[in-house]
Amino acid sequence: MPASKRELIAKDIVSTLLQIDDPKPIFVSRDPIQIAELSDKQFPAVVIRTTDEEREDITMSTSLNRRSGTITYEITCYTRGLPVDTTLNEMAEVITEKLQVDRTRNGNCLIAQTTGVEVNTETVSPYGEITVMYEAFYDYIRGEN
Repeated sequence: MPASKRELIAKDIVSTLLQIDDPKPIFVSRDPIQIAELSDKQFPAVVIRTTDEEREDITMSTSLNRRSGTITYEITCYTRGLPVDTTLNEMAEVITEKLQVDRTRNGNCLIAQTTGVEVNTETVSPYGEITVMYEAFYDYIRGEN
């Protein structure tokens, strides 16, 4: 079975983030991680999670049921370094800029964009955590995804 567009988009996000040079994410995963289990050499670490998705019909035709979807991805970055605010700002900037280069995620969506950046203010220095909210809008024909 071919991969769904939501899977192809997620894989493209991972591939894109692995291309960042400075500051280079050392650990990139789509699986949840325990920050306490990472060594100092594995920072910055990035976790990409597919979260919410909204879908709706575009056409009313029964023979060709075209639909659209908007998927939200949470891209959480964990940093270690001082000043914490600077490390977080650098990662937020480099992630959003790198994702901006190809807003079609290798042709798998119509448009994708960063919709926000959230900082976890509960982390303790020298660690920091931000989450980049990223949305991808795509269309498909029911039964093909």
